[in-house]
Formats: sequence, structure tokens, C-alpha cells
Amino acid sequence: MSPRVSGRTRQAAKVLFVSAILTMLVALLPQFRKVELSFYDTRMDYWQLYSSPLDARIRLVTLEDSSRKEGWNDQKILEFLRDLQAAGVTRTYVYGEGFFSDPTSETHLPSNVTFQASLGGSQEEVERLADADGMIRSFPLNGAMYLLARDLASTLQAAPFIPNGDKFFIEFETVSGQVKDEQLLNSLAPMPVQNVAQILRDPDFRGRFSGSIVLMGRLTPDSGTTSLKTPAGPMFPYTLQACAVNTFLDGWNLNRYGFAVSFFLALLAMSVFAFGLSGRKPSRVALGGGLGLLFLFVASFFLLPLQLDFQVALLLVGVFLTITVLIFAEAQRARNVLGNFGGVEDSELTGEETEATIVFTELPKYLFELEKHQGKELLSRRRDYNTLLEAIARKYHGRVLDYQGDAQMLGFGLRHEHDPDHALEGIAAALEIVATIPELAEVWNLSKDDLQVHAGVCSGTVALGHVGADQKQDIAAIGDTTNTSARLMGAARKWGLPVVVAETTYNASQGKVSGESLPPVELKGKSAPVAVYSVQTVDEEWRQSNLKKVKDFTQKGGTLSYHRESRADL
Repeated sequence: MSPRVSGRTRQAAKVLFVSAILTMLVALLPQFRKVELSFYDTRMDYWQLYSSPLDARIRLVTLEDSSRKEGWNDQKILEFLRDLQAAGVTRTYVYGEGFFSDPTSETHLPSNVTFQASLGGSQEEVERLADADGMIRSFPLNGAMYLLARDLASTLQAAPFIPNGDKFFIEFETVSGQVKDEQLLNSLAPMPVQNVAQILRDPDFRGRFSGSIVLMGRLTPDSGTTSLKTPAGPMFPYTLQACAVNTFLDGWNLNRYGFAVSFFLALLAMSVFAFGLSGRKPSRVALGGGLGLLFLFVASFFLLPLQLDFQVALLLVGVFLTITVLIFAEAQRARNVLGNFGGVEDSELTGEETEATIVFTELPKYLFELEKHQGKELLSRRRDYNTLLEAIARKYHGRVLDYQGDAQMLGFGLRHEHDPDHALEGIAAALEIVATIPELAEVWNLSKDDLQVHAGVCSGTVALGHVGADQKQDIAAIGDTTNTSARLMGAARKWGLPVVVAETTYNASQGKVSGESLPPVELKGKSAPVAVYSVQTVDEEWRQSNLKKVKDFTQKGGTLSYHRESRADL
């Protein structure tokens, strides 16, 4: 596997891990379950706009306070039940405790009437079916509810047999607004018993009851039949159970999956996005992720017609978090890559004089010869060399300023105001460079002589600022101090000495270096010979103390970054 692919895979794995943890935490929030249920209701509402209408063979009849006031006593109710039988009603179910004032009336019911004190349990038992937000969306198919559903299915030949104990979800539908009576007859909207009795007198409407099932319940407050919360609004228990029966007769039983299956599906979708979009520009991650998230959102509305239901909100939240984390990760990685090319810098470092120490070191003879022949190992080995050089510079709070053709320039104290240690840091870095670079010989299977380098160090005033044009900006330190450092590197190479420093650097070293004075050297561009020193070591106690220091850059403004160049362009 190539490094690039390996890097993308590692990035995607990290993003997936972080987003999975965040998704789990979100799923544990108390309000998340309510959000999930609300999203279920929304999808159900849209689906029911295009689903099949409710079974017109189910009729709901209510015994209300208004019915009692109009004289609907036990005897009149029994006569009404006989009229329903005469109209061809297949079966009538009378529901609710206290429906008859006189319990003996139950013994005089017509043969097609079944009396149930409770369909699916008491008021308290029904309320225990509520979900986390207090809404009732499903019923267990057991007890009296099971017997009713089985009887209706057998009578109407409308649904397959479902084993006892299964739980099925309710397809809600209510009637709103002013509609005609004949439309009410084709819905589950309950009608007062006196209204139905009047309709039965009309021969045209009477025939519509033939072959139907009637559920009759008492809705007076003293019977305890208070309304229950459903996604379709408040419903009385027997109305709610009628909706459940209708769903059963329609052959619709939602297959609901638990948290484990839902999270696994969410993790699978998150993996697709994490690995599919990793390594792309943040803008493309946002665009591709947004389109994918929109597709999943729309597709979730088609799951209910397929009788499939899992925690879709969990999936959408997981994918959203994956995309978000991936955008931040890719933006940071792009920033780091651009930073390696000088793409992130102080925006207002337009030019200033500062006291600093400049170190010049030559390119090893082996790499210099390799560049002449353009060997296939040139880029990788030059990268190894530059990485080691940068690590040493960073170690002593400095930075590599330039990778010139046959020499490298490093700066110390450039961005730290009133830094008394930059001369010592420059010397320490120079000594470590000339000692460490030859160690690459063991890695490259070369002689250490092929990687021998020298260094020149000079402290003084430099002009620090941006150089270049719009297409490419770099930070540069220029001036006499820089030129002197470069010349001293040449002198060190000529004399065969590891590190040669200017007198200004030696005097600023606070007596913490061991070295010896050399004869003044004439340098190009200098009117008088320059006093120089050869140094061998830096005080170890100071060095260890300096390595532990944390120095902050002095920031002049914001940051400069590439806008047109992308990682792919680089």
C-alpha cells in the first residue's frame, strides 16, 4: 500500500472513530429519542398522504353525554344493536366498562354482538404503551385485542394470521373539517349513536352497513375513557384500537429494529462517507457529504412503505457528524501541507530590523553530486536531509529560512523579542548539525565522509519580512549578517573546521561555549578582516535548560495562506 493511501486510510479511521463516539454520546441525550420519534411521525404523515384509504367496512359508533340526554338508555341501545344486525352488520363489538346502566342488559345482546369490557387492557395499561414522548404509536396483538383482530380478519378475509404477542405499529388517519355524512361513513371518524340511528332509517345509506364491522364505545367522562396522545392528535382508547385493527386488516406490520441494528447501519453509512471522502479538499467533502446526506434523508421516507423502520435520525446524525469531523480534519491537513510550502505566515511581517543569529551549512557532497546526476533517490534523500535539518532548527527555537542550491540557511531569534539566547542557540544548532548529518550515512549505506558538512554562524541585525510576489511569498532575513554567515561557512570548509563563528556571536554566547580564536579572515564585501572563532562545545547545563523552554512567536497580524493553490496543485 502506498504512503498516500495508507495516510488516507488512517485519516478515515480516525474520523470514523471520533464521529462514532460523538454519535453514541448524542444518542444518549434524553431529548434524542423524542427527536427520533418526531421524525418517525413526520415520515409517517407524508407516507399516509399517498397510502391506501382506511377500510370502509369498519364503523365507529359512540355513546356520548349528548346521547344520554336524548334518551339513549339500555333498552334503546339494544334496539339499535338489533337494527345494525338487520342492516347486515357482520359483527358489532361493544366496548367499555359501565357501557350499560344495568349489567343484566349484557345477557340480551343480539347474536352478532360481542361485549368486551376492555380491548387491550385498562386505561392505565394502554397508557403504558406510550413512547418516550408520551405518544402511543403501537399496540401489542394479545389478549382481547388479539381475539378481535383474529375475528375481524376471519370475517372480512382481509389479513393473514399473525402469531399471538406480536406488536404492530398504527397507521393513523383522522378526518378534519366539515364533510358530508357519507364521507364520514367511509372513515374511522366516530359518530354519535343518535346520528347513526338516523342514517339507518334511510334505505340508501342503510345498505352501506351490510358486511361491515361496528365498534361501539362509551365516551362519557364518568367511564374513565379519557383521550390518549397520538401523532394524529388526541384519541379515545377504543378509537385508537380501531385504528390498530384497521392497520392489521390492511396487512401492514412495521418491522422495527432496535438500537444495535440501527447503530450498525449508521456505522456502515458513516464508514462509506469517511473512507469515500477522505483525502479530498474540504469544499468537496462538504459538497459530496451534503448531497449524500440529502439522499439519505429523502430515501428514509421510502422505508415505511417497505415496512422497515430503524432509528433513521441516528443514521443522519452519525453521517452529519462524520462529514463535519472530516471537513475539520481535511482543513487541518491541508493547512499543514500548505504550511510546509510556506503557505501559512504572519500577514503583517512586511519588513523590520531585528537582532538574530544566522547559520549557514553546506549541502553534503553526496547530495550535491546526486543532484548533478538526477538520481532516482534524489527527492527522497533530500527530503530526509531537510527533515533532519528542520528538526534540529525547531529544537533550538529556530527555523529553516531557505534551501538554497548548495547551502541551507537557518535563523534563530527572528520572531522572539529581546531574546538573549539566539547566539547560543545558533551555535548549539550548528554543532548538532555537523555532528548529526553524517549519521545518515548508516541509513543510506554510505561513508560518513560523503556527508561531512561545515557551518558558519554570525549574529547581528537582519531585515526580516516577506519577499516574493503574489504567486509565492516567503519569509526572508537579509543583510550583512546573512552574507557574513555564508562567507564563514566557506571559511570553515576551507580550513576543515566544523563550525566557525563571528566575533559578535562568540561575545554574545555569555561564556558558555568552548572555542579558540582564529586569525582574522578577509571576506568578500568586507573592507577589513573579520575576527572569527572556532567552537567545539556548548555548556550542557545551559543546553538542557534551553531545550525545556517554550517560546512563543511574536505575531504582527493574522496569517497568510494560499487560496488559489490546492493540495492537488501542490
